[in-house]
Amino acid sequence: MNHSKQPDRTGSASLEEQERVQRELNLVLAQESQVDLAAADWHKRHVAGLSAQEAQDFAQWRAQSPAHAAAYDDMVHSYQLQRDLSQEETPRLQSSDAHAWARFVHAWPPELDTDHDAAQAPSHASKPRASHRSATPQGASRGRYGWGLRQRHVLAAGVCSALFALVAWLAWQAWNAPSYQASYATVQDQRQEIALKDGSQLVLDSNTHVNVALYRNRRELQLLDGQILLDVAPNTQRPWQVQAGSATLRVLGTRFSVRHRAQGEGEVNVQVEAGIVEVHAQSAGNATPATTRRILHAKQGLQVSPAGVMGAVTALPAGDIAPWRSGLIRFSNTPLAQALVELERYGPTKLAITDPKVAALPIDGMYEANRPDRFAKLLTNLHPVQLVPREDGQIEIQLRR
Repeated sequence: MNHSKQPDRTGSASLEEQERVQRELNLVLAQESQVDLAAADWHKRHVAGLSAQEAQDFAQWRAQSPAHAAAYDDMVHSYQLQRDLSQEETPRLQSSDAHAWARFVHAWPPELDTDHDAAQAPSHASKPRASHRSATPQGASRGRYGWGLRQRHVLAAGVCSALFALVAWLAWQAWNAPSYQASYATVQDQRQEIALKDGSQLVLDSNTHVNVALYRNRRELQLLDGQILLDVAPNTQRPWQVQAGSATLRVLGTRFSVRHRAQGEGEVNVQVEAGIVEVHAQSAGNATPATTRRILHAKQGLQVSPAGVMGAVTALPAGDIAPWRSGLIRFSNTPLAQALVELERYGPTKLAITDPKVAALPIDGMYEANRPDRFAKLLTNLHPVQLVPREDGQIEIQLRR
């Protein structure tokens, strides 16, 4: 009677053991996935550049466990390999990964089927345990252990696919991530010269904000506000793309100035000092937006309206290209109110206008950016205006009576 119940208890114990092993396997895989994801995240942040605090946090994370250091080193190694792989080599590596996982599945510890073998073999206390395994019939794989083995194969295949997809996605992200990324900004009456990692030179005028990103196959700059001068280091494999308002500029090696004030007129002004610049603009006023293209050579410039309408190409005297580098501002038929807004970008002018007729007076010529007092005196010679002090400390520009 007792003998007849033994197989059921053994079978129950075998099922419980399989479930326990399955839970442990899932736990190990989950832990390894979390470590791999953390390693991938740290590597991505390394590529973008770590702050001092992030570098300290990374060192602490890496020191927490040898698994952390190993996972990160593997990620760096995989990233370096991925950079050097050709399209022909990628299928070969995928196949080798699949074979490696197959070997892992077939090398699963044989002790896991011990309980099942014990359940199938006769129960003799004097018979060695090894003989239980040798006495197991080939058809035993169709029992409970066979179901568990198939489950492990399916699980391993699923994990293999998931991990390969994750690695492929991370490799794609790493390949397309910028190798250098930064934002630069200047304040009122400040200019800044920046030597970029690719050898290009960037000069920012007062009150200017840009984003720079260097990729393996391209270089990008976004001019959010202000004006810049970019002296491009030639590289035919990595063209520069500059986005400013409604205009997009593409260059390989040149020196040019771009102006875009997000607040105010909103126009984009491009001036080429040396080389060639390709300007694209997409008009937004039509049902089907039209893209226009112009090629600018040295000492040429043009304007693009906020709506993407491209103006005519004009010739420029050499001294008119980015005069702000010398602390000068050039106005060309600019309304006086708009000229004052531009002067205010370099410092307070204490000049005020209340009369719309005065605000519309046209201004031409070159002026010192940080000398609004001289600008005001010259203004009285150009137009019939007078300077009237006010109680609030401002000086109002009024029509001469």
